[in-house]
Amino acid sequence: MVSLKSVVNHRTLKMIVDGLHLVDAALIAAAGYGTFVLRHGAQPPSAAQTTLLITAPIVTVQALHLLGFYKRLRAFDPVHCLRIAVAGTGIAVFILFTLGYVAKVTQEYSRLWAVAWAVAAPVLLVAARMVIGAWLRRKDKAGWLRRRVILIGAEPLLSALAQRLSAQQSEKIDIAASVRIEEEADIAAGLTLLDDACAVRMPDDVVLAVPGARLDLVRAIVPRIGHYWANIDICPDHALIGLPFHDGRTLGGVPVLRLRARPFEGWQGVAKWIEDRLLSALLLLLAAPVMAVIAVAIRLDSPGPVLFRQRRYGFANQEFIVYKFRTMIDRAEDEGVPQARRGDPRVTRVGRVLRRSSLDELPQLFNVLNGSMSLVGPRPHAVAHGSRFAPMVEDYLARHRIKPGMTGWAQVNGYRGEVAGAEDMGKRVEYDLAYIENWSIWLDASILLRTVVVSFRDDRAY
Repeated sequence: MVSLKSVVNHRTLKMIVDGLHLVDAALIAAAGYGTFVLRHGAQPPSAAQTTLLITAPIVTVQALHLLGFYKRLRAFDPVHCLRIAVAGTGIAVFILFTLGYVAKVTQEYSRLWAVAWAVAAPVLLVAARMVIGAWLRRKDKAGWLRRRVILIGAEPLLSALAQRLSAQQSEKIDIAASVRIEEEADIAAGLTLLDDACAVRMPDDVVLAVPGARLDLVRAIVPRIGHYWANIDICPDHALIGLPFHDGRTLGGVPVLRLRARPFEGWQGVAKWIEDRLLSALLLLLAAPVMAVIAVAIRLDSPGPVLFRQRRYGFANQEFIVYKFRTMIDRAEDEGVPQARRGDPRVTRVGRVLRRSSLDELPQLFNVLNGSMSLVGPRPHAVAHGSRFAPMVEDYLARHRIKPGMTGWAQVNGYRGEVAGAEDMGKRVEYDLAYIENWSIWLDASILLRTVVVSFRDDRAY
């Protein structure tokens, strides 16, 4: 049996194994209900039997977890899985029988049903593991599940690191590109190559291999690669001496220092995707009548289209088209035109109401549905503004590591509307980066609720 440590990268395997908890609970419940139907036919389960169908999967998965059923390196070993599945099911049966005896409800359960369920559950669990393991091995042969790494740095450390990673056997690492930069004059050309490689290969890690004497290159490179959706690591030159390190993060057995972690890893990314798709679809349904009224009001108020489209910087510093209700006279919001100011004569009568209440942002729900934006995240800036502030504000590009949002942490903390200058933009970036580092579903919920309040009280939107 091939060890899954050599089949998939650490992060992918962890996410898959974490998800197996839910898969196994569903399989155990399916085995229970299937054997119930075989024993009792179309008869609906009683309250006690329904309670067992719900609690048994939970208790069994917990027992399996404690016995090591979800340890990554052996999660798909058939012998290990069969032994643990039988033992875990037996423990769960004992616990549930004891609880039923104490509660005096064991007479509600057919012994034939219990035995059939206890046999069917581990068979289903092991069969599912074998199917998933075979699928993973096929994906690995296609190269989909390897850890993709891009190296950037100076010699001789760059070549030494590439050789070390290629020779190691602990992880399957695909060195997608190796970019050599010896002097600051090489940085512009090197970063162009890096951008092209990242766009094509979408690396898991970007590793800076720069000797300690050339830290000037690190300081010059890091601010320019902050927008990559990848882990940004430094490989110190002493990491290749070949001695074991007791603590710390490693890449293919090589110690590295993590500068920036990839946001929304694993199940966080899944939760964020579900949040965006479900809530945006629901909000569109609820807001459809209001949006229809706004569209009619705009057409009656001034000539021109209902929607305003503008190029803005989004995820990975890529341009996309953002949608808004038009709030100014036609063509007044084109590229390169200054932001709206207090009392701006370009703003229409309907537009003034829409901007004050942020209702002009409602069409961005379509951006969320098509995947170019999130409900919550750093606000997208127009291309002209992004190009202006990127060289002026430290870590400005790092806000592009995630999708832009309809609202954000900066906006509910007072930074809405017109940008006064580099200092003002710097404060917004600080809030954006704090959001990225501290994201949770509850933080998103808090921001969405505060946005509703702020939209009708804040006088900085005009």
